[in-house]
Amino acid sequence: KKLLIILGAGSSVELGMPSVGKLNCLMLLWAARWAKQENRPNYYGKLWKTQQGHARNIPEDGWLAKDWATPNYERCLGSLLDLLNAAQPPPWNTPFDQAFCPTIETDGNPLEQTTDTSRAIESQYACLVTKLAGHFREECRKLKTEPPASFNRYSAFFNKLGQEFEVGVYNLNHDTLALNALPDLATGFDAKGIFRPALVHQRREWDFLYHLHGSVHFTY
Repeated sequence: KKLLIILGAGSSVELGMPSVGKLNCLMLLWAARWAKQENRPNYYGKLWKTQQGHARNIPEDGWLAKDWATPNYERCLGSLLDLLNAAQPPPWNTPFDQAFCPTIETDGNPLEQTTDTSRAIESQYACLVTKLAGHFREECRKLKTEPPASFNRYSAFFNKLGQEFEVGVYNLNHDTLALNALPDLATGFDAKGIFRPALVHQRREWDFLYHLHGSVHFTY
């Protein structure tokens, strides 16, 4: 018998992993520090405020739309990539990039389309993703060396399922707690820690654990 488990956002918060709310605060802090250190506009922070403004303008009775418009760190990182592409000077950007680019101003002026601006946005994006990966690596290291009592229950739950089913796991979180509990499952990475898509595409067996939102436990 086969069982597919989807680990959604928040499934590991009780074990000590940071919530989305905490990550939102950390990313805003890291973005502000980057801007101060590099003496650049805080592109991420400006995108956050823009999305906040859009969310405020949505009527309360449109709860679904308001929920999706409310900023979080993943949406702002995505918008930062859109901004990076749109900031490239012609002919490197496209009308499509411009049409879907979030609008922000720097020092009261529209965003400049220059190679320098594009590189600055890329630098902030790289900084934030690196900080995010490093934070999770450290949190996962702490939990692996000093697991809380609740982790024993977490592991026992997965192991019990493994006795009854062939288990497949899709992990939507950044952390490695499921991999700690199920270290023998296939991950799509080879012995050197390099992701090999063919290992996933060609695999017929179950007993897998795939990190869909990034594998901070292997190469970055």
